[in-house]
Amino acid sequence: GAVLDGLPGAVDIASAIPPDPTVSDVQVDAAAAAAAAERAENVAAEAAAAYDELAAALDAIDAALKAAGYDGAAQFEIDDRGLVVHIVADQVLFDAEEAVLRPEGGAILSAVAPTLLALPNDLAVEGHANHLPVSRGGAWPSNWELSAYRATTVVRYLAGDGVPEARMSADAYGSTRPLVPVTDRNALTINRRVDIVVQSDASAEANALLPGIDATHQEATP
Repeated sequence: GAVLDGLPGAVDIASAIPPDPTVSDVQVDAAAAAAAAERAENVAAEAAAAYDELAAALDAIDAALKAAGYDGAAQFEIDDRGLVVHIVADQVLFDAEEAVLRPEGGAILSAVAPTLLALPNDLAVEGHANHLPVSRGGAWPSNWELSAYRATTVVRYLAGDGVPEARMSADAYGSTRPLVPVTDRNALTINRRVDIVVQSDASAEANALLPGIDATHQEATP
């Protein structure tokens, strides 16, 4: 036991090794902070560039609708997915509980198809229903099937206008994602819609900044 007791412990050995005089904790912390700041700056720049591209797409789609005589047919917002084009389905794209495009609906989609075709972004087409259940014994088991068929109808129509199918997807949300609360007097009309999402191709970190940029932009716009 005496021999072992006489040996230096692990702590003693570690303390006997002099620290590297060229690197201090302060320098390490400063380098990490500088790297983090540079990364944040790069992400912010990426988000700003992505926002500008989406805003330009918004302006182009809005201009195409106005030129075709359908000013106000869509509402727009930019969120962490990209540019969301809300097109009211009620008496515009579809009749109540129908998934066959109205003539006006087809004309609206044809008006925006060239702009969508010119964009490099993928497109997510989402069907949304209002909170009213479908008619009992009708063509649809539920709002899920109705909203799904409406989304795929829009995808097929855009594909017919030349938008590549590989760039599109169709999603159904039933009545689970209302734009306005069901207590809103316009809920039945506004929540029955098809959304075309022009998806941002930026990183997830940059996309997370898009809503904040949009909020600042909206505040600055009278």
